[in-house]
Amino acid sequence: MRPLSKPCQVIIMRVPGIIGAMLLTVFLLSAGISFGQDPYDVDYDRGLELGVQGKFEEARAEFEKALETDPLKRSVKESLKVAEDAIAGRIKRGAAVFLFKGAAASEKGLHDQALSDYSRAVAAEPLYATAYLHRGDAYIKTGRTDRAISDYDKAVVFDPGYAEAYLRRGLANVVKGYLDRAITDFTSAVEKDPGYAEAYHNRGLAYIKKGDHDRAIGDFTGAIYINPLYPGAYYGRGLAYAKKGRYDDAVTDYTKAIELKAEYVDAYYGRGLAYAVKGRHDLAIPDFNRAIELRPGDAEAYFNRGNAYRISGRYNLAVSDFTRATELLPRHAGSFNSRGLAYRAMGLYDLAGDEEYLGHMRKRVPEILDGHRPGLVLYQAGADPYAGDQLGTLKLTKAGLRERDELVLSECARRGIPVAGTLGGGYAADPADTVDIHFGTAMAFRERGPGQ
Repeated sequence: MRPLSKPCQVIIMRVPGIIGAMLLTVFLLSAGISFGQDPYDVDYDRGLELGVQGKFEEARAEFEKALETDPLKRSVKESLKVAEDAIAGRIKRGAAVFLFKGAAASEKGLHDQALSDYSRAVAAEPLYATAYLHRGDAYIKTGRTDRAISDYDKAVVFDPGYAEAYLRRGLANVVKGYLDRAITDFTSAVEKDPGYAEAYHNRGLAYIKKGDHDRAIGDFTGAIYINPLYPGAYYGRGLAYAKKGRYDDAVTDYTKAIELKAEYVDAYYGRGLAYAVKGRHDLAIPDFNRAIELRPGDAEAYFNRGNAYRISGRYNLAVSDFTRATELLPRHAGSFNSRGLAYRAMGLYDLAGDEEYLGHMRKRVPEILDGHRPGLVLYQAGADPYAGDQLGTLKLTKAGLRERDELVLSECARRGIPVAGTLGGGYAADPADTVDIHFGTAMAFRERGPGQ
């Protein structure tokens, strides 16, 4: 095989997972009434504790202080509404206590306990939309999406103007894969509350999933107009720009997202991809470094950094990254291919003889079979690795090539994988040598029998 005339660039671009988008956008904003944007917001946490104790007037004062810090905190607004409804007698005080207890349990990760508390709030106030909303959140967190949607339906019935309920139902529909329904719900949330930045943001993510990047850009821009300090909206718009090939605009938005949120791993990863596509591997590599530092188990980040290293001629580092990617994701075919390109660029196998070649085969063949678990192996038994071949650069003996064949066949047989073999290559100075090699391959198959 001829060397490539120039390095081959392979980039994996990633759209944020639906559940990931939901967690970033809503579950960090308002999971139950305890979903605070800032889990260390002292005023909010103190208000929550007071609500659990039934001290609603004091809780209201703390929530109002929290809103002075950030008037856009919808989770605080939700909590303030519960406290005010209890104070005004619009809901039973006991129901409010259960809502705050559910919120406290949710913050501690006790989602089954939160579900129980929210259910008791529903039982106490069966027409209170907020109770259904937060029980729906608890159902989402315990993996019961259908029940969550049912509760969000009730919240909308009991309060048709409840923008939060439409948003939550939209997110649940995204989890179910119902993108059109989700977009309809996000649109309803925007209509009920035109200042709802998260509704624009989530609709933008849904449009990206549908491939409608222009509408996505419009929604992310709307979210930024409402809240210029919203890092997720800049990231989302950067992703949409990248999908349209507007990489300079993508870099600008990813950079803004990072300025607003220093540990925004997806923004570092996205900016690294944009730089790589632009051929700025010197800038891509530091971004991939940071993404890996923040999320060490990201196989795609290792893969793309490996390609940046490879294209930059830093082959040892590239091989290390591709190897790590295959360890994290054993069926990542791109990493195996790119590692092979790096090895070839290094000339690692040139002039290799039986011992070195077969040593790599003994290690890599089991790894590949176990990583991919194929139902059938198509084995091309090339004769050109032979030392006497006029085109090949390897130095295997006929015995080494026969051992190669037996190694592949035995590893497949051990795993019960059938093999279909073909002959390939062979440009020995003496054609009889090529015939001997191909005949050896045929004999290896014959000795394995028809079951192989």
